[in-house]
Amino acid sequence: MGLSAKDRKTLWVRSGNECAFPECRRKLIAEIGAYSVESNGHSVTLGEEAHIVADNNSGPRADPSMPQSIRDSYPNMILLCEEHHKVVDAANGKFFSVEQLRMFKAEHEEDVTRRMDRNSAERQAKDGKITLLLAEWERRVLIDDWDAWTSWLLSPHPRMRKKHFNQLIPSTVWMKSRFFPPGEYKQLVRAFENFALAWGDLTQFLDRNFKVARFDPAYLELHARYKEIPWDPPLYDKLGKEFDFNCDVIHDLTMQATAAANFLLACVRETFDPVYRFDSGFVTVTRGPDEMLKFQHYRPEYASEDLAREFPYCGINEIVKRIQEAG
Repeated sequence: MGLSAKDRKTLWVRSGNECAFPECRRKLIAEIGAYSVESNGHSVTLGEEAHIVADNNSGPRADPSMPQSIRDSYPNMILLCEEHHKVVDAANGKFFSVEQLRMFKAEHEEDVTRRMDRNSAERQAKDGKITLLLAEWERRVLIDDWDAWTSWLLSPHPRMRKKHFNQLIPSTVWMKSRFFPPGEYKQLVRAFENFALAWGDLTQFLDRNFKVARFDPAYLELHARYKEIPWDPPLYDKLGKEFDFNCDVIHDLTMQATAAANFLLACVRETFDPVYRFDSGFVTVTRGPDEMLKFQHYRPEYASEDLAREFPYCGINEIVKRIQEAG
């Protein structure tokens, strides 16, 4: 008859794909690549589905009274590596009784269950910590209001509500002090660290160049020094160019931070939670008004050449250089 597909799956799952011989625990499925340079993503089976009571009347531990259907069923099978299959069947099975093999199987499956439960609990704990970290990140960077507060930075005269500024600036230190649970989250860690770099440059630049708005103390704005001097055309021109330069840097840093946020959102969905922020999607920004009093909407994302770097964010020095060369 042979082992049914259902019983075969049950045997392998409950055995954890491991040899059930005491203290062996050899993994019985491996990538071919571990043994060959031509893996192509395939796997090789190293285990053997051994009968506890022989499948025929002359085999090890035979029992002629047992029906064939029972012999070829999950309760009468034990998963072993090739070496221990030979050991238990040596001398027609006289060294290992039916009761011993059933005990080996039961104890091994209980151990697998305990380890699976422990691993599941550990995974849930890790996932819970990451979920809390992401929720705090969302709160600190005002992710739900991203388009609203960044639109003020992308205006011709960048500004921001003081209460938002006071929340966003300290978040840089918070991000740099975070860590993820060890494990399989390398891509997520990379995306989070990349965002922290872009965010740090943006908030530090704002901190250096913003001051309380002249006509509304509830806001901070890009310091326009050219508006504070006596009439002096050369100095006015110099400080006006300084203002335009700082404005361009803020605009570029805001777009870069948004691209970093979208990269992080994509990595969370790819590596941790496929439906993360499913209703919200990616973050967008609004820039304007331009000379025609129109607003433009963007969803900044990294290009393929950016993603090829260790960190896709190019850094403020590259941004400054690019603006200087264009100007």
